[in-house]
Amino acid sequence: TFSTNTMDYSALIEILACLSAASFHFSVGIVVGFGAILVPQLEQPESDIKVSKEDISWIVSIVTLMVPLGSVFTGYLVDKIGRLNTLRAATIPYMTGWICIALASNFTTLMIGRVLTGISIGLVCNPAAVYISEVSRPQYRSTLLCMSVSLASLGIVVVYVKGAYLDWRFISWTSISYCILPLLFMSLLSPESPAWLISRGRTEKALKSLTYLHQRSKKLGLAEQRLEELVQEHRRKQRQANQSGLLVSD
Repeated sequence: TFSTNTMDYSALIEILACLSAASFHFSVGIVVGFGAILVPQLEQPESDIKVSKEDISWIVSIVTLMVPLGSVFTGYLVDKIGRLNTLRAATIPYMTGWICIALASNFTTLMIGRVLTGISIGLVCNPAAVYISEVSRPQYRSTLLCMSVSLASLGIVVVYVKGAYLDWRFISWTSISYCILPLLFMSLLSPESPAWLISRGRTEKALKSLTYLHQRSKKLGLAEQRLEELVQEHRRKQRQANQSGLLVSD
């Protein structure tokens, strides 16, 4: 945990950057928990959308089925457009899905919304974890990674509480905002992963990112030192990949 007696305050910038990326997991919890509060309201006699027992099973399970589909694209996107841009891209199906749910007049539109929100949480989870692993210091890494799970759990609790008092359409509209704040925090506090920037040959931007992350450090030249370490590590991985390729071809 982040004890005030032991925490190195030069790491505060890194911690805030990682928490901003991890905050997207709150919206993951909202999506996961929404099915449990939606179904009881749809089963009410006054519900304007009539659903069967089979429909209900699809409403609850479709998000879980869509998560692997979103994850399939994650591996390509995090390397192609970056860790943070993948998180930004995930907000498109997330917001579109909630709009579909909020405006739904039938089961089909409701399902389209659930499919899109399911894909979005598949896109969110891995990039945030990769970013935290690459940016955070080893002594804080495990705690920051666990924060993602804690935020997702908090999201589930929040949507359960809201579901006890509010209409599901109103909850759908308000759920759109849960990706806007993380976007704002990330834009203000989270530079792109230096490791990814180096892998794309953008060394100057990697140095700017490292300079921002280590701005509170009392150690002079730390950003340049970390840059050299990351460059050497990237070259080592390239050599290993080339050697593996030669072995396969032989």
